[in-house]
Amino acid sequence: MREEKRCVILARVSKPDQAEEEHKSLDAQLRQARERAAREGWVVVREYVAPGESAYTDRIEKRKVMAQLLADAEAGEFDVVIVHESSRLARNAPFDRQVRDRLESCAVALIDLANPVSRDTAAGKLMVGFQAQINEYWSDMISEHAKKAYDERFARGLHCGVPPFGYTFGQSTNHPGVIVPHEAEAVVKAFDDYIAGKGFTEITQGWNALGFTPRSKRGHTAFTITGVQRVLGNDYYAGFVRHLGERRAGIHEPLISEETWQRAQTRVQRRPKTLKGGGGLLTGYVTCAACSGPVWTTSASNGRFRYYRESAPCQNRECRDAGKAWRVDDVDRQIAQLMRDLAVGDEWLQAVETKARQEPSPATGSSRTSLEAEKKRITNAYLAGALEERDWRTKLADVEARLRNAPSVITPTKAAISRILSFSELWDGASLEVKRKACQIVFESVSANMEARELLLKPWQDFAGLFELRRDFVGHVLQPA
Repeated sequence: MREEKRCVILARVSKPDQAEEEHKSLDAQLRQARERAAREGWVVVREYVAPGESAYTDRIEKRKVMAQLLADAEAGEFDVVIVHESSRLARNAPFDRQVRDRLESCAVALIDLANPVSRDTAAGKLMVGFQAQINEYWSDMISEHAKKAYDERFARGLHCGVPPFGYTFGQSTNHPGVIVPHEAEAVVKAFDDYIAGKGFTEITQGWNALGFTPRSKRGHTAFTITGVQRVLGNDYYAGFVRHLGERRAGIHEPLISEETWQRAQTRVQRRPKTLKGGGGLLTGYVTCAACSGPVWTTSASNGRFRYYRESAPCQNRECRDAGKAWRVDDVDRQIAQLMRDLAVGDEWLQAVETKARQEPSPATGSSRTSLEAEKKRITNAYLAGALEERDWRTKLADVEARLRNAPSVITPTKAAISRILSFSELWDGASLEVKRKACQIVFESVSANMEARELLLKPWQDFAGLFELRRDFVGHVLQPA
């Protein structure tokens, strides 16, 4: 009788529109995986479906569905993962290996329906690694072909990318954008209203009340303030196309004159701007703790910056922190203090060494202090005639071997100490860009709870041990999560 195992299915497509009913890709992946589970007698306890999650990235925080699957695997919630084929898992070779290693570490089997090869043998490891490289190669080739296609489109005066709101490509992407009348009318009115003094919020609310849907790669079904800003800042509506920073006249029919577009931009430049690249230490890096969506940086009329979670649905759910803001000064002050508190001096290094000598070695179960004492006892026993020379040499060799394996300082801090020295010493004199880079090197992710005014910080693995030790030594209130 076959053992009944708990099974999950991972299905993924790169773009949300590939998940639409007419494409059938997700349906096919799920159907074949369910059939395999039924043949094996496995119980499907969950299906992890990612309709629009790129597999080319090597950053786990950008793979929300995959991150959840791995967390559940490490919590022991299932025994088997089924994927249609390995590119559904990853199109990045190092990330593919990372995922497989984490699944193997918690004894979860990975079933690849298209390539049933395991990593249990040297040949199997070679084949699996080769397939991961092939997946990455094909992804790179697709990107190169896409770049060539975009270059050609731009040279012909065609738009590169998703058609802007108000247009469609119709039956073919190789023709100029076709105007969608009711959307185009709304765009023209928005430009006129904005020039006359109406704000982004009022225009956004009006479009959502009329049921307009943005051209969203992330599957958003309602306009945000940022979405309306992008429409009013897009000179495609004035008859131009852009690609890689270049601009040229397009061959599509414009909705407004260039003069109208320029008048709108003049007013945009007088307004506080929503920024991704300036303002605070965490700008472009911090996410919302409630929904994992982006937190923007905005400048107010008094010249101060705020971290701001936009009032908009996130993945078709309302975010509890939507519309809430947190002053950049307050947030950055906490980050700066934390970085300064990571300064390591002789006093702290001595405390670390003392702690390391007191704590058990993971490899031997004994501290260096106790091993040194045991070594002395063995030698004294031999000198007193209580041990034969052969027994003394055997026991002594065993203790010395355990001493060689016992760390003299706590291992997780070694990789971080040399780098953190320069961060903390140079912090106050460093530029904003240098400080921001330092934060990204130290922290794997940063999220903000706008309602509770709390930061959730996850340090990279190299720095995890350092934070544990500094927490006790400094007693800082800001705790990495």
